[in-house]
Amino acid sequence: MAVAPLNKFLTIAVPVAPGEQTIYTAPTGTSAILLYAQVSNVGIGQSYPTVTFTHRRTSVATRTAGNIRNNRIIKDAEVPPNDALILVDGRLVLERTSVVSDSIVLTGIQTGIGTVFDVKYDGSSGITTVTTLDPHGLDIGEQITMAGIAFTCSGTYGLTTSIFPEPQAAFTITNLIGDVGTSKTFVTNTGLVDALPHVYRPAFHQFVRAQSGAAVATFNNNTNVGYSVTFNSAEYDPISGIVSFTSPMVHGLAAPETYTATTGTGYDPISGIMTTNTTVAPSGGWQTGDLVCFEDNSISFSCDYESGGTKSYPRSTDPISSRFVPITRVDDDTFEINVGPANNSNHHTYQSAVPNGIKRARSRVGLGTEKTTWKCSQDNYLTEHKYPRATDPSNWGSASDELGVDIVDAVGTSKTFSVYAGVSTSGGLVGPLQMEFICSILENSTAS
Repeated sequence: MAVAPLNKFLTIAVPVAPGEQTIYTAPTGTSAILLYAQVSNVGIGQSYPTVTFTHRRTSVATRTAGNIRNNRIIKDAEVPPNDALILVDGRLVLERTSVVSDSIVLTGIQTGIGTVFDVKYDGSSGITTVTTLDPHGLDIGEQITMAGIAFTCSGTYGLTTSIFPEPQAAFTITNLIGDVGTSKTFVTNTGLVDALPHVYRPAFHQFVRAQSGAAVATFNNNTNVGYSVTFNSAEYDPISGIVSFTSPMVHGLAAPETYTATTGTGYDPISGIMTTNTTVAPSGGWQTGDLVCFEDNSISFSCDYESGGTKSYPRSTDPISSRFVPITRVDDDTFEINVGPANNSNHHTYQSAVPNGIKRARSRVGLGTEKTTWKCSQDNYLTEHKYPRATDPSNWGSASDELGVDIVDAVGTSKTFSVYAGVSTSGGLVGPLQMEFICSILENSTAS
């Protein structure tokens, strides 16, 4: 028999985070009416944040799934200090049917927003230590909001990735590392999550599409080739800085050359400079700016620090693990790279090396400026971004650049090639709590 429609009133109250956030999505089998909504300026001082309030309709139909239509109710409205802005005072209908899914979305713009560079989370205490790219300007006792921070954790379903915080919440700063105004690190308690260890990841990126002519093979095995390379998918690792492209056909690009370290290799634990001597040198010798990568545990040093003994490097936790880094100086058959200083000044003595443990980038490819499109976890994959940008590091190159970008991994018969684009320096946003949102919703069940 039919079930009478069930009305349910909801009150949703959340802090407004930097950027865009989805406040509410109509549940399956429900039509909802937004009866009232307002946003309040709760910031300390004379802040004038702005807010955009949007009704978002997303297609869930088979052929048009993912298509979005945004209807802005209010755009960039300013909220004065100690005041509130009424966003809806009447009726705004939200639906969830077999073809559409409606949501309400809030976008807040405010002062004092910082980019998150690193996050350490203690699963046993909930203590979270956040480091920003630039001085954050926050103080102890101040309430903050964060958005777009990605973690990986292992649970009952294996290794998963989640964007923090979800749902949105405000937190209080309990400690600063450094002085107010210059500090880049603060401490807060974000609560326990089943005591599972969480590992911070810089912003994840999802490949969307590439334009025609996005890549041009410009240099291969000391011969200018100048042919177009197409690709239909790509993956970016924000930790290693490696972008891997997959082409629909064999690309013919050459893989990196391999070399072996030998006697004469040394490491200065204070400066972090490693001088490497190899059994053979490349044709034409090593060149300043060449990109090289040391495989993990490919070179061993002895050290009299603490228990001493011989240890292999780089370790998976070292700064150059799985990364191509540029040669900074060349002297005869040796080259120097900066691998980072040690936590001691004890002498390190070369012992041995794994054969072919050093890679040197060989082929190069030009990438057209802003010809590949991606989405990013920093804003919960809501907007599209084009790369490489004109302001990105020069090692990205461009399709018109004679040298272009070094190929750091490829096989002659492969459809995949990789380049070093640089590590990600962003992983979310943080700012002082300046706005709070509240709304009343009437849900009407359409189940029968």
